[in-house]
Amino acid sequence: MSNFGRTKDHEKIYKPVKNQAQHRLLAYAVNAQLSLRALGNLALVALCSASFSAQAAPATLELRDPYPFIEAQISQAEINEATIALEQIILDIEDSRSRYAPELIQPLSILGKAQMATGDYMQAVETFDRAIHLTRINSGLFAPEQVPLVYLQADAYVAMSDLRNAQQREEYAFQVLSNRSTSRELLAGMQRLGDFYLDTYNFLAARTLFRQGYEVLENNGFGNSDSAIPFLKGTASSYRMERFPPLYSQERRADELGRKPENTRNLEYSPEYLTINNFPAGERALQNIVKIRQGALSFRDENPDPKVVQNDQALVNQALLDLADWHLLFSNQKRARTLYSEIHRQQAQFPTELKIDLSLPELLYLPVPQTLKPPPAADRLPMETGSITLEFSIHKNGRIRGLETIAYEPNDAIEFHARSSMRQAIYRPAMVEGEATVTPAHRYVHTYPYFPSRKARAKEQEALEQQTGPETEPAPVPDLDLDLEQEQEQQADQPANDENDKQTNAANFRGTIIESANANNA
Repeated sequence: MSNFGRTKDHEKIYKPVKNQAQHRLLAYAVNAQLSLRALGNLALVALCSASFSAQAAPATLELRDPYPFIEAQISQAEINEATIALEQIILDIEDSRSRYAPELIQPLSILGKAQMATGDYMQAVETFDRAIHLTRINSGLFAPEQVPLVYLQADAYVAMSDLRNAQQREEYAFQVLSNRSTSRELLAGMQRLGDFYLDTYNFLAARTLFRQGYEVLENNGFGNSDSAIPFLKGTASSYRMERFPPLYSQERRADELGRKPENTRNLEYSPEYLTINNFPAGERALQNIVKIRQGALSFRDENPDPKVVQNDQALVNQALLDLADWHLLFSNQKRARTLYSEIHRQQAQFPTELKIDLSLPELLYLPVPQTLKPPPAADRLPMETGSITLEFSIHKNGRIRGLETIAYEPNDAIEFHARSSMRQAIYRPAMVEGEATVTPAHRYVHTYPYFPSRKARAKEQEALEQQTGPETEPAPVPDLDLDLEQEQEQQADQPANDENDKQTNAANFRGTIIESANANNA
């Protein structure tokens, strides 16, 4: 966080300038709703001295760098205060310089971040667009300085689930880096675009970028460095995605992007671009990562810091875990269990925060059940969420056994698809003392969206009413304590009540006799 408004060192915050700057500082303070404490006592003293000193030159004060403080406000959810201050800064720069001044780029970029923080993504895109336009005017059409702004635009489009425009922005940024950038910047751009392609299930394009990036590093002697790890991981992920298509797998990033991988249904997989056997290619990439991690560990001195060694070994274990999961996915259970046991042995003396938890099963692959076909729009009620609960055992090899349906809501419409998908699931088995074990009675709850049918819902309600009758208010629950008191009172009053009953019955009997006699006389 910036020291603005918090430090007692006057020289770190203010410097003498012209009178006009003093008014700007005060405007920023008022618009940002900064307290007197935030401005600091020394600032007030300096302002008063500048105002009331008749002999000294009219010294005024200007904020050197307000942007770190404003960005801290945004991070602390003080969005309104930050926005007001930024808008005032932008107006002042436009008045004193021009609407195309390069000094506008930074406040505009921060203002766009503030708009994103409030969920106003479309307005943020427009703000970033103006900042990009100013960058191109002042620095050139393919100025690398615009790339961070373009990335912010792409992030805004992703937040709006507009992946088409997000992809266009990501590719444009890479084009800019390809024209005018250092090798380091270009590699960073290749990694980011490759990750985006993986997130959107374009594994072929992603693989091309990751391969090219690794070749650049390898040709320059960095093929065994930490810089190569993201490209090796991306390459392995592309092979995994090809073998286990996202059409049939619940990928983590699908939820982060706010969408399901349904767009892959329209992909045309050409055999000439597909790998016949994904296993060896992905295995080599993961093995290289293990070698890089182990190489870094071997470079330690004879008596290194134990904490540093444990951290390095934890990175090795994570690389071994990725390799073990790869073997398990491709049905090499023996090799996978050997690696899992090695991880258990290596981390036996680790602190808890560095250990990989292998005591519980971990889902590695699950085919997504087919979604229900929605009814016609005229017969469609608002979307609801259904669920189905399945129970099964997880074998030592990661496959399931004894699949049973425990519950479903609202009906069993998706049961067949859910059970079919679950039979193809692959779990990392639970490990006890380094050995794979069976996990009994494991439950999995699958939730899914669906659109109820108006007609079907009306028929269900009609059938329910025929069985139970029309809906009525539920009968009141009897109060047992009150009933007991009433019973005791009745027992206490029983003699009197009996006598009253006798008299009442006699009178009723006499009345009946009289009514019968009158009837006979008539």
